[in-house]
Amino acid sequence: MRNRLWNTLAIIATISLLAAVVWRYRGLNADDLPVLSPTSNVAQSPSLASPYVAEGRCAECHAEQAEDYQSSGHANTFHATAESEVARWLAGQTFDDPERPYSYEYHFDEATGLSVSIPKQFGDDRFQLPYLLGSGHHALTFLSLVSDRLGDTTGVEHRVSLYRNNDGWDLDLTPGHRAQVPQQEVEHFGKVLRGDKLTSCVSCHTTQGEIVRQQIENLTPNVGCQNCHGPGRQHVAAMENDKQDEYMGFTQQSAREEVEVCGRCHRLAHSESGAEVSPNDIRNVRFQSVGLLQTRCFTESEGRLRCTTCHDPHRKVSGDVNHYVDRCSSCHRKPDFTSCPVSPQTNCIECHMPAIDIHRGIKFHDHWIRVRSDLGEAITTQTGDE
Repeated sequence: MRNRLWNTLAIIATISLLAAVVWRYRGLNADDLPVLSPTSNVAQSPSLASPYVAEGRCAECHAEQAEDYQSSGHANTFHATAESEVARWLAGQTFDDPERPYSYEYHFDEATGLSVSIPKQFGDDRFQLPYLLGSGHHALTFLSLVSDRLGDTTGVEHRVSLYRNNDGWDLDLTPGHRAQVPQQEVEHFGKVLRGDKLTSCVSCHTTQGEIVRQQIENLTPNVGCQNCHGPGRQHVAAMENDKQDEYMGFTQQSAREEVEVCGRCHRLAHSESGAEVSPNDIRNVRFQSVGLLQTRCFTESEGRLRCTTCHDPHRKVSGDVNHYVDRCSSCHRKPDFTSCPVSPQTNCIECHMPAIDIHRGIKFHDHWIRVRSDLGEAITTQTGDE
């Protein structure tokens, strides 16, 4: 009798183990995806134990920069769809997938925000799209956080993005999503993001935010002061006590260190950008830090050229070409520099940093500054979907 009992227990244990293995490798299933509650886009007040402070504390002393910042792309990089007018506009819209035999239908709820359904594939079931990433100057992309069968958090970058046009928005496939064949049900809704890729997706669009289960906790949305300058609690305390500022060393950084700070999000060659250190790789146009670090203007400027030479991170990117020509001329009109023999005072950007169309009319300037024999030869790898 005892042997029969032990044999029965052994069989149950074996079946349980096999079930666990099947459970582990079966993957995500759209039917099991939870209804996600969106996180408010209003910054959550940091606790006293946090090294961060509310963003408004920075504005108390740095009012001019704070005012300029409101018009910058950095100020609008992360949104809850429940609070987004763009998401509300999408309600009732449909998008026919150009590569798959079905359409996406969008729905809006005041409490939970935007969701999407694929009637031909999943009937009336809806997949929540709680987060909206991007400044909106060029495009906006949706992000969902779901639980896999082990309870771990997985991100889903929605297959469809919003692209700005003259009148409003167009819907089209998200860059990098073409020719993607779904291997699991959740991939009908978008590309799965895990690990560092998911973490960097959130960290590059927020000042702070910790992914906990299927929520983002301790959220300070958008790219704020402390994203680049570091947590500000010690700095605020030092200033309140009239002590020398020992905690905000950003302005003391070298040119390379500054480019690498910007490159944490604008990408470096060793990051997940996948871009090769080659002027022929079009991904370097999108990831400006990669090209800038290679150009002679950077390597031979003895620290005079850095990101902030041309761009004020607190302000909207200038569209005035003369602003950039002046930056070029600040070095190239000096006696110890050779001016361009073709056009020493104009057209610097047009010739040496042309705007390249990388996806649906979205253009970025090539920051690998160089003498170009022919644009078609200089940039040959047309992989704008990466």
